[in-house]
Amino acid sequence: MKINYNLYPGRERKEKIDYEEKDVKVSIITPYYNTNKYIDTTVNSVLNQTFPYFEWIIVDDGSTNQEDIKKLEEIQKLDKRIKVFRKENEGPAAARDFGASKISKTSEYLLFLDSDDLINETYIECAYWTLETNPKASWAYADTINFDGEEFTWVKWYNPRKVMKENILVMTAMIKKEAFFTVNGFEIRDKNVYEDWCLWLKMIKSGMYPVRMNFFGFWYRKKPKEESELKQSHASNRERAMSYVEKIKNQIDVSKIKDGAQYPKADYNWEEIIENNENIVIPKKNKNNKINILLIIPWMTVGRSR
Repeated sequence: MKINYNLYPGRERKEKIDYEEKDVKVSIITPYYNTNKYIDTTVNSVLNQTFPYFEWIIVDDGSTNQEDIKKLEEIQKLDKRIKVFRKENEGPAAARDFGASKISKTSEYLLFLDSDDLINETYIECAYWTLETNPKASWAYADTINFDGEEFTWVKWYNPRKVMKENILVMTAMIKKEAFFTVNGFEIRDKNVYEDWCLWLKMIKSGMYPVRMNFFGFWYRKKPKEESELKQSHASNRERAMSYVEKIKNQIDVSKIKDGAQYPKADYNWEEIIENNENIVIPKKNKNNKINILLIIPWMTVGRSR
């Protein structure tokens, strides 16, 4: 499959659709630290979502640059679903846990998204539907496109035994609220120590599993200089970082871990999907006097007749 890396989400902000108001179902949580440079595109990718019943909690993790702080003030004014909180700098794991403590009572899912990364406009809709129709799964993730400084795709089918050996899952995923709080969130109050890997291992330890969504829904920004610095940081404290990982791995009962669901798949439990379908929240537009017409035109390739 050939990827056009210039077609990343959020290149522009689309006109807001007037949907009926309903309770918040999804809480997007974003740690932010002096990342004014990239966040505009992230904002567009969030506000372009086809599923409107979300809140976006941005946690300013002690930004020191006034321009970056002012940027968040501007962003908060764009949409009433955006909420900005500020705290002292403790690192992304602590910022994510802090954000999770501020979600609305009606929210059922958490989506962690860094301030320079992007999601396709149907990401929340797909992940929400996926978890609603797979009630035993605890989180859902999509395939990844790496862009900007480096360009390549990251497609990883879920294998819990491989996750125990390698840090192959991306942080951006939709997680059931009850699952996240069952494992006490990230807990780690350290920096550059594979906090995302540790979270997935804790969930595996608790007998949880995900659904892999078979589409490129997440765009991970690779910044050469900063990535190099991050790798050096990880390398310098790799022993400490791996100590967190090994501690959790040693507590996992391998005989009780569960394989995840993969899409596409050959067998679907349609009865279960239909049964769970009744509780799914469907976005509805506010009524207006306009008449909308949907045209469905097949794409056809016709050969020359003889």
